[in-house]
Amino acid sequence: MPANRELTMRQMRLLLRLHSNGASGREISRAVGAARSTVQDALKRAAAAGLSWPLLPELTDAALEEKLLARPATSAGKRLRPEPEWAVSAVLLPPSKSRRDRRV
Repeated sequence: MPANRELTMRQMRLLLRLHSNGASGREISRAVGAARSTVQDALKRAAAAGLSWPLLPELTDAALEEKLLARPATSAGKRLRPEPEWAVSAVLLPPSKSRRDRRV
């Protein structure tokens, strides 16, 4: 079973503050209550998002989460591949036969 690697935004703020004060990954992981690998991943996400301590006061938890978890390759609500034309496919493809119909 995979470990729960999600941090709350409160933990993220603490993580960023401790990191800016020079705490080690082990110290941060103990303070936050998460594995060191989770702390390292969170710090990489924060660096990629351009976040550092102190955070802007108007940055809400929702906005912080959006910045940290945003996928740069795709925009929200867009599919990576276009949806097939199902109506056309239904007309072009022959109906499938069930197992009973296949018996000889």
